[in-house]
Amino acid sequence: MNIFINAAKKSRFHHYIISLILLRTRIRKGELIALQWDDIDFNQKTIRINKSRNEYGVKIPKTKSSIRTIAIDDTLITELKKYRTWQKKNKIKYGVAYQEPNFLIASPNGKDIRTFGINKVIDSILSKTNLHHITPHGLRHTHAIMLLESGVDIKTVSDRLGHATINMTADVYLHVTKKHETESVLRFEKYLEN
Repeated sequence: MNIFINAAKKSRFHHYIISLILLRTRIRKGELIALQWDDIDFNQKTIRINKSRNEYGVKIPKTKSSIRTIAIDDTLITELKKYRTWQKKNKIKYGVAYQEPNFLIASPNGKDIRTFGINKVIDSILSKTNLHHITPHGLRHTHAIMLLESGVDIKTVSDRLGHATINMTADVYLHVTKKHETESVLRFEKYLEN
């Protein structure tokens, strides 16, 4: 993750923002490109996911549980504010050539970025590293694993990912790390000792 995010920081600013949002929220790429500025609550530090977008347009998310509000950290809040300022500067820079974006994720001239464009952004960042074959969905898995390894409970991870059931999350992720299981047993042992 550190190699990837360091390469993203050296990339075009909107590429960095795309990768940062994906790594820190683990929303799906269709949810990412459907985000609008009013989906971000800077005061409450949340992102509301209530739509998805693909080449056919905006639609309701994948499942009912995909409609959710997730907490975001101070780092992402700070970078999103910088990104909003960057977009305003680009509007002045490009003048009449600037297309007022309907969505949060846009190219420097305001043009919408589509799902395939997100793949190209990730590939562009990867080309600056020795990492291979990471997809936007792979970043989703990375986020879930990092949450679990940091001790976040499976219900919270499931809600954050927008999974329909905890079982779905458990089936996909709990086998990934024995470290998390071992640490849980040690925490339980300490609890019993007290």
